[in-house]
Amino acid sequence: MKQNPSILFHFMGTLSIFQKFRFAVAAFAAFFLFHATNATETTQPPPYAEWFDPAKGFGPAQPNFTKIFLQLAGSLEYYGTPEPYIRHIMAEHARIDALHNKATGKSNSSRPDYLTDAYLENLIGGWNKLTPVLKLDNLCRQAGRDMRYAIQGGWNKSVPELAAQEANLTDSEKSEYRDILLKQYFTKADFSMLESFYKTTYDKLSDDGKHQLSQRVWLGQMPPDKRTAAIEKNKGGTMIVEIFNEHQAKTAAYFDSGKGEPVNSDNLENALIAQLKLGQDIGDVSKLDAFSTDALLYSHEIEDAFEKRFEYVKSHAKTPDQAERIHIAMISMAENLVVIAHSEFIAALREQIARNN
Repeated sequence: MKQNPSILFHFMGTLSIFQKFRFAVAAFAAFFLFHATNATETTQPPPYAEWFDPAKGFGPAQPNFTKIFLQLAGSLEYYGTPEPYIRHIMAEHARIDALHNKATGKSNSSRPDYLTDAYLENLIGGWNKLTPVLKLDNLCRQAGRDMRYAIQGGWNKSVPELAAQEANLTDSEKSEYRDILLKQYFTKADFSMLESFYKTTYDKLSDDGKHQLSQRVWLGQMPPDKRTAAIEKNKGGTMIVEIFNEHQAKTAAYFDSGKGEPVNSDNLENALIAQLKLGQDIGDVSKLDAFSTDALLYSHEIEDAFEKRFEYVKSHAKTPDQAERIHIAMISMAENLVVIAHSEFIAALREQIARNN
């Protein structure tokens, strides 16, 4: 039986105008992202290289939801399509199923029965037909980037990304800003340099750009031990990582024992919907800490991008029936991508069993 997928969706949110397809819409929204590569920075590794390095390709199935979604986000950001990720997981299922079956004598699979290679080829073909018309490649790149920010936190943006987003700065000012951001925190020795920058350039920065400097000032004022702890905590990501970790522990425990209430993507969905306020007015986030704020802001940015794309479909389709067919085709990819991502986690657990058998 087909699963009711939700993992990617939880993260990406729901759209009030398409309540009938709430789960799939949010999942699909997670696909979209635009990341423009500056030609002057082509020698730098992409900011998502730690989780998805285009030079190395995809890694083996991972028993970690945070890494799964960061790899997925990076591949969307780089390729502008979910096809390479889907093909990677198809190959991983074939490899791990054979390994598990040989080790245990059981012929079951990590994926639902309906999710055959033929089904997935059909799914990919339909998606590819829609891409040039609806510019789904740009939307995928945008969502991949924002998914990464929502999980990691905007404070973990790369220095080139932070400088590139400052549209009001000249090239020389961006270069100066990049040099400043290379410092994790500021000390008294940096004050003369900062004073000059604050007098001439600071007011031209975006709110995020100003926040990056304020954070470094704040870290510099901390005692060394607390500063080290704060920097390490920043690397850990946003509240989404905590949600992933809690769901991961419950899923692994249920997988090992097979006892108690089933734990599946619905549980993760409910936690993310509630804590990220998906499908709701985000409200005032000014009093929240950064670990909550960035998770909320970037996941809601994806909601907005997805809603605009569906408004485009509705206004350009020849008939309402055509718009509905396109809508359903896009939702089909969304639903199945969630199932595929969830199955990667299960496949990784099955590989561990096979190798320990």
